[in-house]
Amino acid sequence: MRRINAYEIYTLAESLKEIEGFEATDKVFDWLLPLAMARIHLQDLLIGNPVPITITRQAALDLQNTINTWLSGEVLADQKSILGVIQVANLKSSLATFNTVLNAELANLDTYWVEPKGIYSTNDLIESAENTFSEKVREKLTSETRLDINEAGRCLAFDLPTAAAFHIWRAAERELRAYYQTWLGKPAGKKDWSKLLQELKDTPADPKVNGVLDHLWSLHRNPTMHPEDSLNLDDAVGLFGIANSAISAMKNDAPAPQPETGSDEPQLGQSS
Repeated sequence: MRRINAYEIYTLAESLKEIEGFEATDKVFDWLLPLAMARIHLQDLLIGNPVPITITRQAALDLQNTINTWLSGEVLADQKSILGVIQVANLKSSLATFNTVLNAELANLDTYWVEPKGIYSTNDLIESAENTFSEKVREKLTSETRLDINEAGRCLAFDLPTAAAFHIWRAAERELRAYYQTWLGKPAGKKDWSKLLQELKDTPADPKVNGVLDHLWSLHRNPTMHPEDSLNLDDAVGLFGIANSAISAMKNDAPAPQPETGSDEPQLGQSS
């Protein structure tokens, strides 16, 4: 998948439209710039910019060859040389064929407009959904979590809500297990989500974080785990937002550093 600059199609059409105005009595030298620009745009099209072409390729090559005959050294050396009746007829014939075939190919090209989802821009979802998190939080995310978040963004962008929920959930659960180990000092093992939350309640972890995680669990766990259930797009966008909040809250709720023990240095508030 790659981004297409739609304006390049316009500039191609504009450059070719200009050379339709050729007259047999015109001097080649006077049309040098339009011919050169048309050739450049044709060369870009032939290498797949802005879109790859297949059935139009031969017509594009024929038109390019016709233009090349006028941009040869011999013709350009004679600034008084004219286009000529036959040459202009050949050019317009090649151009008409190219336009007809290109029109047919572009009409069947797989091009789509991807609508924004909620407050998220299409480009952000496709290219870097992880940027919905603050830089401070992103720095703390594992590469696996980043991958799932970015995959979730792409699924949202392309209207795949259940697939998006799957990746969102994986990212949130991975970070929950890391959060559990941070506070309890031991791996989460095979404990399920509800058991992890229950044990976290007995730690100094922020209760508000636990509340967000419990909300995420109770509202969205079932549709992401059972094949008979599915999410609509609004549900998935909402889940993405809640998971974002939950992951950010966990990353910002790190335990305070513990003071070192066994030191002979007096503690703050104590006399020596």
